[in-house]
Amino acid sequence: MSSSRYQGKQVRLIGRQKLEFYCQLCSKQCRDANGFKNHVASPSHQAKIAALGADAGATVARFSREFEQEFLSLLKRSHGTKSVEANNFYQEYIGARDHIHMNATRWRSLTEFVRHLHHTNKVELETQGERMTISLVDADDAERRRRAEALAAKQAEDDSLQQRLADQRVEQARLNQINQEKDKPVEVVTSQQPVKLSLKKKAATKRKAIFDD
Repeated sequence: MSSSRYQGKQVRLIGRQKLEFYCQLCSKQCRDANGFKNHVASPSHQAKIAALGADAGATVARFSREFEQEFLSLLKRSHGTKSVEANNFYQEYIGARDHIHMNATRWRSLTEFVRHLHHTNKVELETQGERMTISLVDADDAERRRRAEALAAKQAEDDSLQQRLADQRVEQARLNQINQEKDKPVEVVTSQQPVKLSLKKKAATKRKAIFDD
C-alpha cells in the first residue's frame, strides 16, 4: 500500500474515531466500535454513570449547551456572517483540540443540530438536497429587527384601538341624534282660517201620501 493511500486511510480512521468512539464523560478515545463497547461496560465508566445518578440529564444538557456555544463561537471567528457548507465547517469544528463531541449531546446528527440552530434563529439555513449551507445570524442585527417588529406591532395595535374608539364615538353620536329626535314634542298644526258653522236646517223631505191626488 502506497504511503499516500495509507495516510489517507489513517486520516479517515482518526476522523471516524473522533466522531463515533469517543467517551466525553471519561474523555477517552476508543479505537473502534468494539473498544468503545468494552469501555462503556468497564467499571470506571459505570462508576461515573452511577455517580451522576439523577444528574445524568443535567450533564447531557450541559454538554449540549457547551457544544452549541463552541460551535457558534468558532463559526463567528472563522466565517463571521458569511455562508459556509455545514458539513465542511463541522470538520473544522471537530479538528479543534478538546472539543465537545456530538455523541455526548442531545443531538443525534449534524442535520438535527443545524435545524435546531435555525429554528432558534441562530443561523440562516439553505438546503439543496442533502447539502446544507449555514450563515451566522448577527445577534445585534437580529435584536434590532426584533425591536422594530415589536414596535411596528404595537403601533398597529394602537392604530387599531384608535380606529375602534373613533367608530364607537361616531356610532354613539348617531344614537344620540336618534334619541333626541324621539324626545322632541309633537307640534299640532292648526289652520289659521276661522271655522264656519252652518246653522241652516236641512229641509225635510216631503213625503207624498199614497192617496194624495
